[in-house]
Amino acid sequence: MTAVYFFRGKIKSVEFSGYGIKIETSPVVSVFSGIVILLSGPLVNIIAFFIFYKTKNFFSVLSLWEGIFNLLPFSFLDGGAAIKLATSGNPHERTYEILRVAACVTATAILIIIFAE
Repeated sequence: MTAVYFFRGKIKSVEFSGYGIKIETSPVVSVFSGIVILLSGPLVNIIAFFIFYKTKNFFSVLSLWEGIFNLLPFSFLDGGAAIKLATSGNPHERTYEILRVAACVTATAILIIIFAE
């Protein structure tokens, strides 16, 4: 939320669910500010992990995993939304979309392998 205020945006609503927190904001001024806002959440999770790393507790590791998970290129996660925002209107938008889908398939396969064992 700090990133939204930094770029002089307005928060319209905050929704808490089993899937996480969804924050609806006013339209972003630039692509750069939109990407920074999208990636600030996962960045905070990763920073929290490093701050609390020495404690080696469950919540510090969970914070790291949540940050990494939110960076995955799925369009409903921050990483995918940032990629979509960065590539929309680009002449190579179709190529980026194909690469994003390939990354999603690869990430899904890796997650299945990790959690199947």
